[in-house]
Amino acid sequence: MFSSAAFGQSGGAVSPITKDAAVVPTTEPEIEILTGTIPPYSFIEDGKQKGLIIEIIEAMAKHTGHSGKIKFLPWKRALQDVLDGGQFDQPVRMIIPLNRSDEREFKYTWIQEIYVDDTVFVTKKGMTPKIERAEQALNLSTGVLLGSPLEAQIRRLGFKNVDAAVDEETNARKLNLGRIAVWHVARMVAPFVFIQLGFSPTDLEYSTGLEPNDLYLAGSKKFPPKIAELWQEAMKKTKEDGTFARIVKKYSR
Repeated sequence: MFSSAAFGQSGGAVSPITKDAAVVPTTEPEIEILTGTIPPYSFIEDGKQKGLIIEIIEAMAKHTGHSGKIKFLPWKRALQDVLDGGQFDQPVRMIIPLNRSDEREFKYTWIQEIYVDDTVFVTKKGMTPKIERAEQALNLSTGVLLGSPLEAQIRRLGFKNVDAAVDEETNARKLNLGRIAVWHVARMVAPFVFIQLGFSPTDLEYSTGLEPNDLYLAGSKKFPPKIAELWQEAMKKTKEDGTFARIVKKYSR
């Protein structure tokens, strides 16, 4: 797994921001920002886009001239649309929240790290003993998000019974019903989804953190460096004015 800025690197920016760099709204057509339904990072509630990453991006957008409008798609479709950007007569695009991994490193432009979570194995009390090490779950039915680096990770480790779902709500329901024994997921996601579905988050047990889950605003491979710089500077301003900290606090449970 690629190490994030929070673990000793510079934060994944495409290019450094000079002290004198200024944020100037672009006159080019607005670049699409794509996402999928991945609560608590990005989701729709009462017809409105919400989520930790959504709100951070909306705050950053105010410093770039971007409308902050974000397009929801099935996650695998969003990933492909960003990969196609800049070729086949397709415009370049951005995507959130994209986990930075070795497998993805050279496929995307890593514009700005947004947030770092960690990945865990989650079990339900009374159904499956708490998992502390990956080896304990190798032969257990394990739910994971389809097409995610977490799926690739457990398959690489030799997990024998992977049950990949198109969304984390499905994994939560399966865990609650005992249809999977283990849920491999980012730490912030599990309790949030359980609460959304009306389940009790106190029923959940967590392994210690396994790997950083560093989430980025990423772009097509041919993403314009000057626009990337606008978003990098926007993150700096969003942290400086306290907005970033307020949003993170709102979603921390």
